[in-house]
Amino acid sequence: MHIVFDSLTQRAEGTWRLSYHPVFDDGSCGERIFETIKAPTRRSAKKKAGEIRVQRESEYLNQGEEPQRCGTTLREWTEQVTDEAVASRRIQVKTAESYKIAVNACELMADVDLADLTVPLAKESFASMLAEGKRSEGTCIRYFKHARAMVDEAVLEGIVTDNPLRRVRLPKKRPRKARALTGEEGEKLAEIMRAASGLMKTAIALGRYLGVRSEEACGFRWVDRYTSISGQRFIMIDRAICVEKGRVRAKCPKTESSRRSLPEIDELSALLDERMREQQEAARPIT
Repeated sequence: MHIVFDSLTQRAEGTWRLSYHPVFDDGSCGERIFETIKAPTRRSAKKKAGEIRVQRESEYLNQGEEPQRCGTTLREWTEQVTDEAVASRRIQVKTAESYKIAVNACELMADVDLADLTVPLAKESFASMLAEGKRSEGTCIRYFKHARAMVDEAVLEGIVTDNPLRRVRLPKKRPRKARALTGEEGEKLAEIMRAASGLMKTAIALGRYLGVRSEEACGFRWVDRYTSISGQRFIMIDRAICVEKGRVRAKCPKTESSRRSLPEIDELSALLDERMREQQEAARPIT
């Protein structure tokens, strides 16, 4: 294995960002790795980058030697780090649980001492998780990256000197294909919508006709409807309502790409217009 440098850029005065990737004996490449270098000049930064190359290649060659154990498994370390982060309010309980679930899914290395983690073991653990067939490839990639982040924390804390999970090349994430409802599913949803009323009927209709998430449907407001110059009606999705720690909160959609405008079809427009009239009637003073 040898290291190939990708870039060395100055981020601030005296601080440089080095990126590189390993190239293995079989010709395959590992994932890109980033490291921060403290150096006053580019020349000294290049010198330190060369030292990092020698160190990483040496670590790879010596990874078969008996390492010094640190006495903490990946599972134990994850629980310790996430519990401390929750206690200091740096992350939420839900986030901590997602990291624990991810590490538990990497069964072959979850109960391995941090110092005993190797590239072959990490590759075997990822392959085993995929072979189980319980999770999609995207979920397996996300779980492995969560486990990798936990080992990164151990490196930052000085518990181990290297993260072998960084040298595992993961498959590229495939774009998810949208799946339409089957005829039977569509009929069932239409039947549920007909039986519903009020706010629930509106939420179900938004989900049925626009495919929005439940929390996005709950965040719908009348001001989110607008008409384009051509006369086409649209709904802007830029808010979600969810329950966190027992409290109802308004927040931004799940991802940046979730902020979007979706066209209203005639069936949805008719339903929303009817719902708006009902609200106006209910708010009209009795004479």
